[in-house]
Amino acid sequence: MKMKQQLLFPSMMKESSKPVIPPKEECQILYYGRYIDDDTIIFIEKERAEYNAEIHTAMAKAEKAGLTWGEFKEKHPKVFNKVWGILECSGLMTLDEWLKDRTKEKGRRRKAPSQVQETPPSKEEYMKTNRWERMPLPEEPFNGEVLLEYAPSLAAPYDGCEMWIPTEITDEFGEVQVGFSVDAYVTFKAEDAKKVTRAFRKHGYLCRRNDRLVEKSMGIV
Repeated sequence: MKMKQQLLFPSMMKESSKPVIPPKEECQILYYGRYIDDDTIIFIEKERAEYNAEIHTAMAKAEKAGLTWGEFKEKHPKVFNKVWGILECSGLMTLDEWLKDRTKEKGRRRKAPSQVQETPPSKEEYMKTNRWERMPLPEEPFNGEVLLEYAPSLAAPYDGCEMWIPTEITDEFGEVQVGFSVDAYVTFKAEDAKKVTRAFRKHGYLCRRNDRLVEKSMGIV
């Protein structure tokens, strides 16, 4: 009996040491594809890749068609709300806020009640201010460049991936790069794609190659 236990023990240890790979339906999906050239690939979380691609595609159509911000809102309401939300969170002044602020500022500059009244601030003045410092008006031509100033992840959806990619994968296959924001990202050699995707699978990630989606998510529409 003792001998039997000794014979069984090694096989039991071997079985228990195997990594538990989650079923596909429980895995988080990652898209990967070319980064800069054919020799390098990048991995992007599914939600981020699809979110970016949707915004970039709609913006490219709006700019190509020469739409105004008002027309962009009408034709692409869903994307407009996302874009507008980004600008609002950036603290840019609306026309009403700017007019109130300028009126107060001019009022503080008046030295005496008898002084000649200054010309009140106007919409035209607002339109002449730096577009990176204010919200766009409906009649102005649509321009998506201002978004990249406040949402760098729209141009670099992979930024910060160094934080969630398993360390052992980065150490074995990856190369850490300096990010556009404060967070670093990781690139991989295209020739290691199969090895890297297998490594991700062990950690509960299901990798799908989609070069076009990856390009769109970076603004290459």
